[in-house]
Amino acid sequence: MTLLVVVFLADLASLYAWWHDPSVAKENHALEVAQAAMLLAACSMHGGHAYRMRQTRISFLMHAGLALLTLSFALRELDIDRFGDASVWSVVQSTLRTLAAMLWFVFFSLVIRYRKIVFGRLFSILLKPPMSFAILAGVFFIAGWPFDKGLVLHNVAISELAEETLELSGCVILLASSCFHQMAPRRCSFQWIE
Repeated sequence: MTLLVVVFLADLASLYAWWHDPSVAKENHALEVAQAAMLLAACSMHGGHAYRMRQTRISFLMHAGLALLTLSFALRELDIDRFGDASVWSVVQSTLRTLAAMLWFVFFSLVIRYRKIVFGRLFSILLKPPMSFAILAGVFFIAGWPFDKGLVLHNVAISELAEETLELSGCVILLASSCFHQMAPRRCSFQWIE
């Protein structure tokens, strides 16, 4: 219930900011920067959880996967190549995306290595709060896609607002997902099955 209130308040703040300045919903403006900040914070927290749980395979893989997911979303949200006129920003963006792709390759190779454990416990993994929250966040990101492509509304400003607000909701949920381990560590632990 608390999460729903926080998401609702974030959406209200988004609407309020847009009402006073519609440019906040444009690419690389306030709403996208706020999303990227939340995603990078979630990435850091999941990365920290993964590091602390590196001896517990399933917990490590769950948090490492969520860290990579939030990092990938952050790299998608920020168009780093538009930060300035210098061509260095394109190189920075390409380098970061290449590193993320390499990390995904390493992650999937670990999943394949521990596939019996992972796929044997897939249902319990998906039911853990961090994963459940991530799936819910994914629904918000998917819901924002038609607005991004102009498939729902013909008013560009309102479509941008709808897309960015739905994505902001997803980012708030992903950030909550990364905090859940601190609030209820036993509900996030897999030690009992390893």
